[in-house]
Amino acid sequence: MTNEFALPPALEKGDKVAVLATSSGVQNFPEVIDIGVDRLEERFGLDVVVFDNARRDTEYLYNHQEEKAEDLMRAFEDPEIKGVVAVTGGDEQIRMLKHLQPERLKENPTRFYGISDNTCLHTYLYNLGIQSFYGGQILDDLLAEGEIGEYIYSYLEKAFFEDELGKLESSQNFTDEYFDLFQDEITDDREAFKSPDWEYWNFDGQNVEGRLFGGCFSVIKDLLMADKLPNEEKLEGSILALETSEENPSTIEVKRWLINMGETGFLQKF
Repeated sequence: MTNEFALPPALEKGDKVAVLATSSGVQNFPEVIDIGVDRLEERFGLDVVVFDNARRDTEYLYNHQEEKAEDLMRAFEDPEIKGVVAVTGGDEQIRMLKHLQPERLKENPTRFYGISDNTCLHTYLYNLGIQSFYGGQILDDLLAEGEIGEYIYSYLEKAFFEDELGKLESSQNFTDEYFDLFQDEITDDREAFKSPDWEYWNFDGQNVEGRLFGGCFSVIKDLLMADKLPNEEKLEGSILALETSEENPSTIEVKRWLINMGETGFLQKF
């Protein structure tokens, strides 16, 4: 392992991107994919190809991990596909990793976008030295706010078409609610609140730089238990970024995870 990373080429308007099921399925609300595809095409000017498994149900995908892995590798190898967008997250993507052939991905670095359970794939690509993007999946980044929220849109546009995100600003608004996918028409009527801006603890004002590593907190915990996280050399000097997902674990649960991560030596690498 080395600390050299490949940044896959930025997309251009009109480029082809693949929509894949990399974890769970969304068969119970198929309009989710159609809305996401429309927004990729209309708001970002991309040409979208939807792989067949993207429309499969969760039970099928759970029992066919090798098919999901093959879809990902085939998308990376296709010279016409410049980006891969995950449909949604889930809780069992870790079972897919053993079906991946690392050389097929490493020889064809392609921009990958996803959150939640896709932390497994981000970590796998990190181990291969391929930069990926935590965000941009169909559910629910491309559905938020009925349209795409301007905050989300501005950073996704950079993640698609540029080589850096620039200075990260806080969102002006936030919500703790999860929108209802089982409505007759998907709309976003969640209550929004004014953001309190960034909050800091034990921060002395000193600027730090490093490569970001992280993702969904519970998935990082599972990867640590399964010994699938990058080695110490790969993580040395990185900045750890974690989010707790819509599961909203309790304060004491997060505390215990962090204590155990500290006792294993994991936190000291950052």
